Amino acid sequence: MNYNDDRLDYLRVLNELNVTDDQVQIRLNFQEDQIPLPLGNYKIKISPSEIHGLGLIATEDIGENEILGPSYISSFRTPFDRFVNHSKTPNCKITRIGDNRYILSILKIRNGEEITVDYITAPC
Repeated sequence: MNYNDDRLDYLRVLNELNVTDDQVQIRLNFQEDQIPLPLGNYKIKISPSEIHGLGLIATEDIGENEILGPSYISSFRTPFDRFVNHSKTPNCKITRIGDNRYILSILKIRNGEEITVDYITAPC
């Protein structure tokens, strides 16, 4: 998979949103609104990303329409929110269920593939 296009599209999205990569990094490193993941068996892990920094990587094959884990619980971010990277052709989306947000697969994902969402369509 060529992740260079995703990195370039990430920079385009930042420009469209009128934010810099430095501003994004400051937000990502802000700790006061982050909580640990609830205990569970997740099919993804945080690992080095070919797109940018760290990302979420599938640890086994994932089917379409599977909830992979929480990205927000109430108003608190989880590591899944912090480390999910952008793609112009994502394999997941962020979906709301009540006050929480979850990463939901929209395609079949192979073991070792990076989990991505489209930052433009992700709910705020």
